[in-house]
This record gives sequence, C-alpha cells and structure tokens, in this order.
Amino acid sequence: VARFVGEKSISMLYGDGGTAKSTIALAIGLMIATGEEIAGLYASRLCPVLYLDWEDDSDVHAERLRALCTTLGIVMPTEMLMYKSCAASLPESVRVIRRAIAETGAGFVIVDSIGMASPNLASDGILATMRSMRMLGVPVLALHHLAKDAKDKSKPFGSVYASNEARTTWLIERDEESADPLVAITHQKVNRGRLIRTPFAYRVDFEMVEEELQGIAITAANINDVSTVRKKMQPWKQVRDLLLANSEPLTISDIQDALAIEGMQLSAGAIRAALNRQSSVFTKVGSRTTNGGRPEVTWGVLSAV
Repeated sequence: VARFVGEKSISMLYGDGGTAKSTIALAIGLMIATGEEIAGLYASRLCPVLYLDWEDDSDVHAERLRALCTTLGIVMPTEMLMYKSCAASLPESVRVIRRAIAETGAGFVIVDSIGMASPNLASDGILATMRSMRMLGVPVLALHHLAKDAKDKSKPFGSVYASNEARTTWLIERDEESADPLVAITHQKVNRGRLIRTPFAYRVDFEMVEEELQGIAITAANINDVSTVRKKMQPWKQVRDLLLANSEPLTISDIQDALAIEGMQLSAGAIRAALNRQSSVFTKVGSRTTNGGRPEVTWGVLSAV
C-alpha cells in the first residue's frame, strides 16, 4: 500500500460522498494490521492501526470490517485494528488521541474525515487540524471531501492547507455511467518521489442479503473501463485503446464514430494529429474505400506504450 500512504507523513484520499472512501481506507488499515492482500495490494510493514471516526459510529465501522473480513475468510483483528468514535475536534482532542496511540501501540492512524475533525472549515481550523495530525507522531491517512459540483477536482474542498500539508493526495471518483461498482483513484500531488501518472481502478462489491451487509470484495479493475477517467485521457491514448480493442485496422472516420459511441467527442483533425504525432505508437496499415467512393487510410497500433 506504499503507493497510497507514506511511512512518515500525512496522506490524503478525497472525493465525493458515495465513492467508498471509508471502505477503501478501512481496507488499507486492515492490510497494515494483518498483512492480508487485497486487490493485489499488501503492506510490507505491519503494525496496529487506530481508526478515528468523526463521520459514522461504531456499528457502521464494525459492519464494514466484518464484511471485509468475511470476504477474506479471516477473523476480525480487533486487537490490531482499533476504533475510536470522536466528537471533539482533533486539535481539542490531540492529547487524548496521542495517549491512545501510546497505550495501543498504534503505528498508523486513519482520520475520517478532515472536515468533521476540524473546529471550523476556515483556513485556521483546517491548518490547526493538519498540524494536529503531524503531532500524532505516526503516519496518517486522512479522508476529505470535494466541493459540491466541483469542476476542478485537483484539490479537495475548502482551505488549501488541507492539500498543502498532506505529502501525497489521491482523488477517488465513482464511475456514474457504469452499472458496475467501479472507482478510479488518481494521484494528484506528491512532495517526495514521483507522481504516478496512470490512475488505478478498483471494483468495490457490497454483498447484501436481506438488506444486511454480508461481504465486501475489492478487486483490481481495468482503468479503461472507468468512463469518467477514459474521457479525460489524452486523445492519442483514447485512439490507442480503441485500436487495441479492435481486431481490424480502422479509418479516421471509424475511430471518430466508435469514440462517439463511448461518449468521447474527438474531431477528425484531433484524431489525425494524434495518429501522426505518435509515430512510435501508430502505423498506416492500408486503405479502404469509403461510402463516398474515396480511399481512406486505415490505422493500426505498433506499440501499446
């Protein structure tokens, strides 16, 4: 899980409500507490984990944890993954939380969430909360929200101090157009190391039996299956993925029509420019006569880079 959380810093996972932020954060905590592998991820260093919750209550947390453990076939690690319901703000309760960390030996903390843990949402309140996280003395994964109908999703809701004080931030988005429970996690910022350019995709399945949560399965998915991310891809990558998915070469008109069906609007000029500029990726394969009686070049893929 090192891609998502730093060993000695504050990491942030943010997004809209209903994107499974808390569930994925809990899964990360479970991996760190037990060494279990989930969706191809694992923790190379294990330690007790403390989940600080300002959003829900202990029953909701226990239900999620039980569902994750049921799917994995393991016993709930209550002595390694501990829960604390919080009411007072983090700056107000930092001494109590530091004492809990010392008593439990927790080496990793999850804060759910920054907005609810802050005394207020102004800059001074967010800054005090982020500084309080640093005072905990252990790595922190903090959850945060997006502004309602946010057009710019590169930063979370509210004060810039939340993003500035975190050493790495990840945006989580749900694929609203798919019937499958897919989410994409995109790296937005890193202070140490390199920004990971390619987003990750996961499928988060909630198994319900008579309106009761029985299991949660998190599995890796293909990022190209997440329409919200696919539409933001560079034009040449959209064209490349389309050609790779087809067994036959396509003309520019074919490519334009096929992308339009998937909800991606690219002009013929943009497609032509993408094909010509990425000469190490695309190649002219032949030609085909169009409905208008003119020959049109067909294109294929040289490299999937």
